[in-house]
Amino acid sequence: MTCDFSYIAPVGEITGFTWDATTKVVTMTGTAFPAQADITSIEFAGSTCTITTATATSVSCTLDNTETCGTWTPILNAKLGAIPLAGALTK
Repeated sequence: MTCDFSYIAPVGEITGFTWDATTKVVTMTGTAFPAQADITSIEFAGSTCTITTATATSVSCTLDNTETCGTWTPILNAKLGAIPLAGALTK
């Protein structure tokens, strides 16, 4: 049987984040984040988020809509899939 599927291990990790309710800015810190051009979407608190800055160790974005109350962690999606959260990261 021939299979052309290949498994690609996740690159990078979100190790921490902050949320500023006044400015609606989420800032994620971590390791080996993809280039901004490779980030396909960011979601937080039931809203999409527009990138304001992106480096290999930090990504900031502003929510596009009003946040939903509750406990949340950011979801950072890139061309090769979702960037995993560190095991110790709390909502």
